[in-house]
Amino acid sequence: MCSLPEDEILHVINKASEVGCCIRCGLCYLDLFKMNIAMYSKNEKELVETLLPNHHQQVCLLSSSRCKICFGAFQDEYLHGRLPNEMEKVYHEYDIEYLSEFHVSLTFSNHFHIREHCFKYLLAKHVESEQVKKILQSSQPPLDRKRLLKTTLSDIFEKSMKAKGHELKANPQTAPLMIEVKFNDDVIMNANSKEEVVEENLSPLKKKRKKNKIDRRENSNLQSVLRLKSLEELDTIIQSEIPAEWNNDLSDFSSETSVKLDEKFIKVSGTHSVIYISGYYRKLERGLPQSPWVMRGSKEDEQNTRSVDTYIGGPFMEYTKADSYKFDSSGREDKNVRMLGNGRPFVFAIHNPRRSHFTLEQVKEIENTINQRANGSIEVHTIQVHFNNLVCQKMKEGAEEKRKNYRCVVWCEAALTSDTDPSLKEKVTNYLESIKDLDIGQKTPLRVLHRRALHTRKKIIHSIKCTEFINSHAMVLDLCTSAGTYVKEFIHGDFGRTEPSFGTLLAKLFERSLPFDSQILQLDVMEIEISL
Repeated sequence: MCSLPEDEILHVINKASEVGCCIRCGLCYLDLFKMNIAMYSKNEKELVETLLPNHHQQVCLLSSSRCKICFGAFQDEYLHGRLPNEMEKVYHEYDIEYLSEFHVSLTFSNHFHIREHCFKYLLAKHVESEQVKKILQSSQPPLDRKRLLKTTLSDIFEKSMKAKGHELKANPQTAPLMIEVKFNDDVIMNANSKEEVVEENLSPLKKKRKKNKIDRRENSNLQSVLRLKSLEELDTIIQSEIPAEWNNDLSDFSSETSVKLDEKFIKVSGTHSVIYISGYYRKLERGLPQSPWVMRGSKEDEQNTRSVDTYIGGPFMEYTKADSYKFDSSGREDKNVRMLGNGRPFVFAIHNPRRSHFTLEQVKEIENTINQRANGSIEVHTIQVHFNNLVCQKMKEGAEEKRKNYRCVVWCEAALTSDTDPSLKEKVTNYLESIKDLDIGQKTPLRVLHRRALHTRKKIIHSIKCTEFINSHAMVLDLCTSAGTYVKEFIHGDFGRTEPSFGTLLAKLFERSLPFDSQILQLDVMEIEISL
């Protein structure tokens, strides 16, 4: 199991304790067990008895003081106490009845790696064994503490929950629940500072830039330390990175100051894998946007705004108790356009749901709640729950090939019917119905040019059918088009940016050189030929 005699291991452990290292951090430098999690999962007393059966009573441990490398993360107080307790609280926020797997994510600041590297050389100055010195002064990096701590913590938490009757296993590949443990080293390193840290009133963008600048500076500091070879140079770094003297109330785990500090030092949170809600919605009210329209508003304003998005998302957020959601659909209709027929396919990605299990009755109940709250503005049906994003891929694949059927009321300056020429109506009808698979080119419409790239898009008008003449200048048209066609621009031409347009086609019928002025008065989406 290990290549060093007991007396040398005892000497290293005691010297590590003298310079402020816990037993696990000291053993990581020697790499005695590789990644033997069963050894590191033992409490410190059992670990010493297993490792040093003949000398375990002579070992000096940091039983109540913080390790100056891990700041306590690798000590029993955290590994077998505070961390599993915090993880259990997070675990119980979710549907524990349906959770059988989890995995742990661990985050340290760059200061951790600096301390780790510095103490490796500091410990080498205090040990007497040439073999141990050779190990400590080798260029090979010490055992990956972060990976070791993550795996050890997972093992301890798994055993702890099993003892309480929960069949829970650590599985990083397929586990739906990730328990994230973050250690904010800066809180402890600045705990003795008398200068109060003032939070700057910065915009989110400036805060992000400042954080990136700090991260780059920390990475630069780390690289400079890793390049140093002189122990004298390292002494300076150690003094600047590690507090030379800590207050007793901070070093003592059980002190009020230390416990209070943990609220900032440790942050344990959970993230459940995304679940996907698919279905179809019909929009029956004109003037209702698909997504919230908020001008310089807050997130609360956005959530309180009437839209298809909020009508459907609200009940699902209440049921799942999720952090957020993202709404996606197969295309979108304008605010003043209705979505009729079978409806438009949609998918909601629910992020970090606390409840992720749905029965058929619960899905139907949520569906009814959405329809009741919408009060006739929208209707949803065929709602399904998915645990992977295949439904999103299916919707995107279908979006490229789908056809869409529209019904619109169109006004045209040309007289389309005549009391003196009864055959004109039939002539117009037959001409429009004869148009099949017409290729058109549409430059990016002026109304969306501020948010869409300037391109000429090739689209197809598969068919045009006149179903009713309202008067001599207005008619009802049924159109079948390819996906992504701007129907409004096809009708009025968008100042010549769509070619040919409806006015151009009528001008050809009446043998006129200039296109007729045409306007769309109402538009409804009747059917989208795609199924989830």
